[in-house]
Amino acid sequence: MVLVAPSWAPGLALVLYIFATVILGCAWYVLRPSLRISPIPKEGAALITSGIYRFMRHPMYVGVLLFGFGLLVTNINWPSIITWIALLITLIYKARFEDGLLAIKHDSAAGYQSKTVGLMGKKQR
Repeated sequence: MVLVAPSWAPGLALVLYIFATVILGCAWYVLRPSLRISPIPKEGAALITSGIYRFMRHPMYVGVLLFGFGLLVTNINWPSIITWIALLITLIYKARFEDGLLAIKHDSAAGYQSKTVGLMGKKQR
């Protein structure tokens, strides 16, 4: 079953694509030396707390979710909705796993995590 997207959906999708691309670009620029797909921290890499990472701990995941949501609002159907929700759940768990690994590897990670919002807008306790 395909649900009909509202007339404003393409405009919203474009805004989401742009916002997501800016977030992803800023995160990539700051994270370049340590960048990897795996949540396991790169050996010898410093804890990144500058640039966009001053404001959020997982901007790459936020960018992916926003871009995916942009795709969803222009292609509303149950498989797309379920896929986006699965992506959200996966990235929430991946972010929590990554936060735990960073706290083990870097002494300053706990302080950073308590001051900076995570994937779901919450600060680490």
